[in-house]
Parts: sequence; C-alpha cells; structure tokens
Amino acid sequence: MKVLKGIGFPVIVLLLATGVGLQSVHAQDQSKKKQEKPRIAVLPFANTNEQARTIGYGEAVSGMLVTSLINGAVFRIVERSEIERIMKEQAFQLSGAVNAETAKRIGELYAVDFLVFGTVAKLGNLIETDMRLVDTETGEAMLAESAHAESEIAVRGMAQELVRKIENRYQIKIQPTPVVVNPTTPAPPTSARPIPAPPKRGSTDGMALIPAGQFTMGNNEPAAPWNEKPARTVYVDAFYLDMTEVTNQQYQQFIDATGHAKPRYWSDSRFNKPDMPVVGVTWEDAMQYAAWIGKRLPSEAEWEYAARGGLNGAKFPWGNEEAKERAWFGKPYSYGASTKVAAFATNGYGLFDMAGNVAEWCADWFRDDAYRDSVLNNPTGPATGTGQKVVRGGAWYEDSYYLRCSARKGMASATYSNTVGFRCAMPAR
Repeated sequence: MKVLKGIGFPVIVLLLATGVGLQSVHAQDQSKKKQEKPRIAVLPFANTNEQARTIGYGEAVSGMLVTSLINGAVFRIVERSEIERIMKEQAFQLSGAVNAETAKRIGELYAVDFLVFGTVAKLGNLIETDMRLVDTETGEAMLAESAHAESEIAVRGMAQELVRKIENRYQIKIQPTPVVVNPTTPAPPTSARPIPAPPKRGSTDGMALIPAGQFTMGNNEPAAPWNEKPARTVYVDAFYLDMTEVTNQQYQQFIDATGHAKPRYWSDSRFNKPDMPVVGVTWEDAMQYAAWIGKRLPSEAEWEYAARGGLNGAKFPWGNEEAKERAWFGKPYSYGASTKVAAFATNGYGLFDMAGNVAEWCADWFRDDAYRDSVLNNPTGPATGTGQKVVRGGAWYEDSYYLRCSARKGMASATYSNTVGFRCAMPAR
C-alpha cells in the first residue's frame, strides 16, 4: 500500500474487510453510504511541548474523544486497535498539517467522511488543546476549536465538550445550505396589496419586564467549558423580553406586511404549526423582524440574566433540579420536532422556554474568549467577530447539558437551522 507523503498528523484510515481492495471501496453504493452513520477517524493529537509529551496528553485527549464519540452514537468510529496497527505498518510520521487535498484523498481511498486531529500543550496547570474537524468530501475545516482544562480531572469534561461541538457542527452541515443570504421575495405593488402596519409596533404586550440587577454570568466549575469562563458579576439595566419565542403566526404577519421571504421549513409539518416557534431563520432575518416590530434582539448578558429568573447561580431556569418534564429536549434529530410555545411552566420572570424547544439568536458576536475582556456594565459582547453570532437556550434535539443557563455557542449568522429561533427585547422606558 502506498504511503501518503506530507501529511501533518498520522493519517488514520478504515481498512475494509479482508480481500476487498481500494477500488471496491471507491465503488461502494452511494445510496447505501448515505443511509449509514458517517465514518469519523480521530488522529492521535500531537504533544507540542515536553510537559505534554512526558505525560502523554495527546494520546489521552484523543482517546477521550473516541470514547465520547462512540457514546454519542452519531458517528461510526475507527477502532483504536486498528489505528495503532495501521500506524505501525505504514510508519506514519508527525510533520506539518493535513491540507484540503490530502483530506479529500483520504476520504476517497478509505471511505472516511471526517477527520479529527489537533495538538495538546501543558502550560503550568492548564492543558490546552487545538482541534480541527475536516470534511473529507470537500477538504473543508468545518470546525476549529481551542479549549483548555484547568486540571487533569477536568480533561474529560473538556473532551466531552469538544465532541458536543463536533456533533452540533455535523447537525448544522446536514441541513440544506442556503443558496443566498437573506433571500427576499419582491412584494406585489401597493395598489394590488396594501401593506399593513406592524401590529402594535413597540408594544410591550406579551413581554415581561425584567428588573435591573446584577448576576453571576458564566460558570467557574472545574469541568465547565472554557468559553463560559471566567464567571463574573455583571449589571444589566431593566428591559422587556418576549415571554415566548416568536411564533410562526407572528412571523406570518411580518411576511404579509413586508414581502420578506418565507423561512426554511415553512412547509415542514414538524415545525410549521401556528403556535410553534419560527425556525429556519438567519440572524439577519431575526434582526429584520425585530426592527419591523419596533424591538431588537437581546444581548447575551440580558438573555442569561433573564433565563436565570432571579435564581442567581442556579443551573437551569427553574433551579438545579433535573430537566425531565420541565422542558422540551432530547428528541431524536432524524424525526423529532419542536413543540408549541408555552407548553411548560415559566421561570421566575414569567418567561417560557428559556431552556429547550428551540435555541435562540442573541445580538452579540460569538467568541470563545469573550468573557475574558468583557465590560461588566450592560455588556454587548465583542465589537467585531468572524461571522458567528451567539445562540442560547438549547434545542429540542439536544441533551440537558445545553439547557444550562450558562451554556453558549456560536452559529454563522448567514445560516439557519430547524433548531434555532429567537425572541425580541426592548429597553424599559
């Protein structure tokens, strides 16, 4: 077998059953492959300094990723014993980086859909990891994440968080890609269809008044993701927030009034009931709706403050009790769905579904380290970003880990999902 040269990390491949050659791999029935769980290969992480090499953190982190991926049941993973055997037989070496063409070639030859690789360094008490998830069909780096653990005990939690991000990014990938950003449909001439005024523009009907106050934003627990750290005390002015996520019925009024394009999944019976939260909207769609109705999207700080409902330090909007029977979550992604708004009890501020049902766009740019240089008085997030906006609240297909008040992630502002909607805010006058 030919050895691929110039590959930065050891290339892990999935060998076929004995007697089946590479040509038969390439000729596998594509329709069958689409029905199978995608194949993922985790390359042993490279130790980038002596402290990491001495303890063997690279091997440990990659092993934890493999375990978490297997438990997640989203991917088919290459067996560890097979990885070690192939590495020994092919004498793969660490030297550089996996480029797009190499990743695509590996996918073609060995039926590997995704590659995970990265580096680990030990810096004082911190174990720092840089990880990449590459789609071998396109050679595209789908996910680039940096994470750290503040102790050896916390490394497993760090690995589990990285796997959650891998799984979430894959779920976004399998959604249809928008052809254009914010497509619009021209409205008929006003003579043919008068454009109605927004219903009660700027009204606080259906909104809860969130009192001014301070709270602990973030999470300093040892196993918490580093993008939730450091926790710090933040002050927020009083504001109004929609009691529920914006529904399909409300969004229909926006479409009728402005001629704005219908969102994706508008015809999908799993998501299009009038009292369900609207999904399939980009961040810009949400911003345009909010402006039309005389409102805005909440800042990330406002969102978390409101979600806590006055229970400062609690894990969930209702307290620390388990999420079962308190929120809509944990449904199978392939055939699950959202549910009507306000199906569960409110939190202390009278807000529905601040955990579960659909996740929600916030106004802020997303950055993993946003909390490290954030202002403490009415923070509005980083001044600039690289395309991702904050998404909060967890969704119908996610586990209870993402229902936590402090849980945060980013999503490209030009994309949409059947798991993400929004609610609107207004300043208190």
